[in-house]
Amino acid sequence: MALVAGSLLAWEIVLTRLASLRYHFHFGFLAVTLGLLGMGASGTLLALSRTAWSSAPLSVLRLSTLLTLGSLLLSSLGLYVLPVHLGQMDMLGTTIFGAFCLLGMLPFLTGGVVVGLLLSADPSRASVRYGVDLLAAGAGCLIVLQALAGLGATGVLIGLIGVLTIAVALQCRQNWRRWAWAGWAFAALAVSPVADSSFPAPSKISRPVLQTTWTELSRVDVVAVAPRRVRASGRRVPPEAIPRQVELMQDGSASTLLTDYTQRPEARVLLDGTLFSASVRLRPQARVLVIGSGGGDDVWAALHHGAKHVRAVDLNPPMVDIHGSQGPGWTAAWGDRVDVVLGEGRHELMTNDAKYSIVQMTGTDTWAAMSSGAYALAENYLYTTEAFGQMLDRLEPGGILQITRMAAEMEALRVLAQLDAALEERRTVPLEQALMVLGSLDHQVASLVQPDGFSDAEVAAVSEWALQVGLKVLHLPGKTDTGLVSTFIRSPDRASFIEAFPRDIRPTWDDSPYFFSFSRWTQPQVAAATMREPSHISQGNPAFVLGHLGLVLAGMGAALLLPLFWARGQGLQVPPWRGLAFFALIGVGFIGVELALIQKLSLLLGHPLRSLSVTLAGLLLCTGLGALVSSRWRLASWRRILVPLGLALAVAVVLIGLPQAHSDLIREPLWVRVAAALVLLVPTGLLLGVPMAWGLRQVPPSAIPWMWAMNGMATVVGCLLTVILSMTNGFSMVLLVGVGCYAAAFGLWPGRVHE
Repeated sequence: MALVAGSLLAWEIVLTRLASLRYHFHFGFLAVTLGLLGMGASGTLLALSRTAWSSAPLSVLRLSTLLTLGSLLLSSLGLYVLPVHLGQMDMLGTTIFGAFCLLGMLPFLTGGVVVGLLLSADPSRASVRYGVDLLAAGAGCLIVLQALAGLGATGVLIGLIGVLTIAVALQCRQNWRRWAWAGWAFAALAVSPVADSSFPAPSKISRPVLQTTWTELSRVDVVAVAPRRVRASGRRVPPEAIPRQVELMQDGSASTLLTDYTQRPEARVLLDGTLFSASVRLRPQARVLVIGSGGGDDVWAALHHGAKHVRAVDLNPPMVDIHGSQGPGWTAAWGDRVDVVLGEGRHELMTNDAKYSIVQMTGTDTWAAMSSGAYALAENYLYTTEAFGQMLDRLEPGGILQITRMAAEMEALRVLAQLDAALEERRTVPLEQALMVLGSLDHQVASLVQPDGFSDAEVAAVSEWALQVGLKVLHLPGKTDTGLVSTFIRSPDRASFIEAFPRDIRPTWDDSPYFFSFSRWTQPQVAAATMREPSHISQGNPAFVLGHLGLVLAGMGAALLLPLFWARGQGLQVPPWRGLAFFALIGVGFIGVELALIQKLSLLLGHPLRSLSVTLAGLLLCTGLGALVSSRWRLASWRRILVPLGLALAVAVVLIGLPQAHSDLIREPLWVRVAAALVLLVPTGLLLGVPMAWGLRQVPPSAIPWMWAMNGMATVVGCLLTVILSMTNGFSMVLLVGVGCYAAAFGLWPGRVHE
């Protein structure tokens, strides 16, 4: 149970990385959906074939474990050979995507049979084995995230094959077969450290890859550039005028350019004509904070204009290392004036009290994480109204905040709407005097903010400079412009402007940090019309999410509900609907609470990936312990209410205590913050483990596979319902609804069902 359960969770995480490398567009919770659908279908398969396997469960278990090993081999080979999807959902694109989904789901189907057999074949130990399942999944989560950084996707896959081979060896009756399988297992584990360098996972990058580094968060590739280019410029720059360049790409996306301005210092003048120089021209001798340093164009521009000191923060270790000993030395000229810091930008804002002349953030986001549907890995906490307020608070008197974004005007308008909300209690002048907005040839938009207002001399200097270098003036104080940006800024009723705008440009907040979603749930016709927008324009389209939910419900009907009706019609024994509803509700509630806690603990833990690993592993381990400890409890009818009541109290403590923990502990060492997060998680996790273990003891052996199937498939539905609810009402509401699901589950089902 432990080896298979841990391997399945690890396969799910690796699948998110493979999906992110291969696809240009966003598939929300793809790996989670495939995993839970496969596990759910395995329950149905076990239920319908109970007569066939009940006479020899150990033989079927051995065969299923071997099939799980074979399916992982087949899926891994298939996903590496399968053509990379180039983003078109035509016949070819749909076929490739369908093949990807089927191959990704196959190990979950066969592995789910193993787990389901272990739960069903010996009902007296089902709740204990369920606890082991959760404990192993939590351990698998911790191990695979660390292993990805050291081994890469290919190495981890080879390692998983070795782990499953050990599971096969444990079930062999003859010693010689056991030792033969063990030999293959150790061979696979020995090869895994060097496998990724020989057989890297395929990605959508078509140009030569010069260097590859895996982190827990993504794969960072150093890619050849042709032709050379300068981003955020007002005019086209001849490629021959640009120094040597490489492109840094995260999972084949989230591109940033690294340019060798050290060997060709005269070329730094090219940055004069870019948005990178907009603020630093106005504040010579500045102290600058750069959030999301990337390839370093913001840093180079600041140094070129005489900055005293630059603090550059980046989330990804390779992005930091590339400027140090592991890089090509192209940023060697930064010297002592630049500190490159590994960290998450929002955590930097919350822990660093230093004041700066300029706070600058240019296009900082992780499309790589979003394209795999891993919302908790995205840096979207930098694009909330609270984050913008903290950036403004880091400014010294007269300081400038510059936020540069790309894509359509709606993105620039949302930035401005959030700046308006953040400036509500911080500005001393009308909004139109506190903002300057400029655009580049490649459709990037820079919003410059000075809470006390820009002087006439500063406005004149920016206007003259923009005209010289070809940048577009979208808004300047005292200047008349009829464009959308200036119209919004000058509007006497900006709230009405926001509501009347055809896309959703309302400010986003920490409780629902979906900055990159611009489709209104109240306007399904508009959402459907913009369904094909690429992920760098808009994400989380309601039509897509609801379509995904429809497909999941259709799959649930085909793989579970129709077989249930068929079995009932054939006179076979099937569980009562109330029992099925119980397992469905705890599935929906569990995933909702889990995803909401992952999101909410990101700020305390200071790193989105750290929140994923700590929260997911902590919850799974605590849930497993809760299942084990409660495996012998007898919950009388009046005591069952204690579980949802206790869960409600635990969630209330999280909702009330987390803001206080942010303010009291955010500057404490990491181990203190991790410990605080676990203290908040333990009561919730322990209580989450009780209902499933209790429910498995209430049903006859023949019903366990049906309940296993219902729980797995309902959890898929819960994933998508969590997305919908968090986008419309916030993650706090998700937690409350999750608790409500557990209360409804215990209220619906009276208890034990006999054969």
